[in-house]
Amino acid sequence: MTSDMTFFAIAQAPDADPAELTEAELESGLARWTLSIAGVKDSFTLRRFRPRDYDEINVAGDIECVEGGFIFFCQVTPGAMVDLGSGGKKVAPTGFLGLSIPGRFEFIKLDSTP
Repeated sequence: MTSDMTFFAIAQAPDADPAELTEAELESGLARWTLSIAGVKDSFTLRRFRPRDYDEINVAGDIECVEGGFIFFCQVTPGAMVDLGSGGKKVAPTGFLGLSIPGRFEFIKLDSTP
C-alpha cells in the first residue's frame, strides 16, 4: 500500500427518527451509517439516497448509494461504467465508487467483513 491512501470505515448507526424527517427524506429510508476517516476526529452520518434523483448519475444496472453531504459512495456491478455527466465517466472495477468535492476515488475492500 502507498502512503497516499485514505482509509474510511463505514458502520451501521441507529435508524433515523421518522418524526424528524420530511416526506422526501422518508422515501430514502430510515437506515443510517457512520463514516469515519482515518486521521479525522469527527465522524459523519450517511443516509441512503436515490441516484435517479440526480440527472447526471447514470449506470447500466443496479446502483445503491449513501451520502453524507460532501461525499457519497455507490455500489454497482463490478466493472460497470458510471456516467457522472459533467463529472465524466468512470469504470468501477471493484464495484465500489466514491465521489467527493472535489474528486472521485475507487474503493479497495481490505477484508470480507461487512
